[in-house]
Amino acid sequence: MQIGSSLCGVALGLCVVLLVGCGGPTEKEMPETAPVSGTVMYNGSPVEGATVTLQPAAGSQDLKPASGTTDGQGQFTVSTFVSGSDYAEGAMPGDYAVTVTKTAGAGGEMSAEDLTGATKPDDAMEAGKSELPEKYADAATSGLTASVGADGAKNLKFELTD
Repeated sequence: MQIGSSLCGVALGLCVVLLVGCGGPTEKEMPETAPVSGTVMYNGSPVEGATVTLQPAAGSQDLKPASGTTDGQGQFTVSTFVSGSDYAEGAMPGDYAVTVTKTAGAGGEMSAEDLTGATKPDDAMEAGKSELPEKYADAATSGLTASVGADGAKNLKFELTD
């Protein structure tokens, strides 16, 4: 009987060790980040539902990308993807090229027709169409940059035009 209890104890201990090892990243594994926020305007109006992505600039291979979504006033904050479902608020200090994208239907309620598919092939193409000039979707052509210091970068302003 004692051998069975000992085996159960060893098995239970092994399970605990394995489960502890399956947790999310430790604080040591989380990157150092700083708060980043700003506003996106297009032709003078705030852009709702746009994705703002900070992509490490050339020569900044140690940085991770960060992104966020604009609200009704065009305001955003960014988070940095770490692993699995873990995100760190803000961005790692450094220099970034910035992209801003928004596809038709982003940021609003979806109808049953949106979920089941468009009624015509042309409608499906229209649903995925960018609502912003394509140049802002590519870091090489957007002309948008951000510098994040140790204290972060607050009140970034990205003025998009045709």
